[in-house]
Amino acid sequence: MTKSGHKHTQELSITPYTNIENKKVNFPDTYLKEVFFRIAVEGTLHKIYFDKKINNNKEFIAFIKQKQHSVFFVKAGEEEVGFFWLAEFNQKSSFINYCFFRNFWGRKSLKISQFCIEYILERKNANGDYLLDVLLGLTPVNNRLAVSFLIKSGMQVLGKLPGICIDYHQNKVVDGLLSYKTRDTSKKAGSSIFYPHSISKS
Repeated sequence: MTKSGHKHTQELSITPYTNIENKKVNFPDTYLKEVFFRIAVEGTLHKIYFDKKINNNKEFIAFIKQKQHSVFFVKAGEEEVGFFWLAEFNQKSSFINYCFFRNFWGRKSLKISQFCIEYILERKNANGDYLLDVLLGLTPVNNRLAVSFLIKSGMQVLGKLPGICIDYHQNKVVDGLLSYKTRDTSKKAGSSIFYPHSISKS
């Protein structure tokens, strides 16, 4: 990983969104608008932002710029993969969320998500201390694809939290699965008390 926080392999690269007093911006608003319209057209918007807090490009751009979020954009070679973000920081833990473009759904997304997890858990400060020790996830149980994805990507499911998620697009309250990942479990397949066996990453 470079000092700028940029990480890459031969295929994949991750670049943190940077905005210093609206002067030093590495992803301009024009680019963020393109990202918003793409996830809207691909039908991802309502699945990712099921709480209906993001409904237009202005709200999306404001979300990206919020200081309580850390947003990272991912590429495979020269092709845009999508982005992920960290939120709700507490000590050395944070929730992680993904939004990948349609071209990278399926098995491709598993490899990319594992790369993202390793990237985040490898980050260190100037003193050489890890920035985060634990990544958390909260997934609505009615999104079966997302549940399967989080387990296959290596997240360990702790349990089901009743009525913690509100799906405003379906106008109903749903249960959520709380999951986690640490450096010690970063190479393991995910597991869940709702799935008797670990699900292989392959």
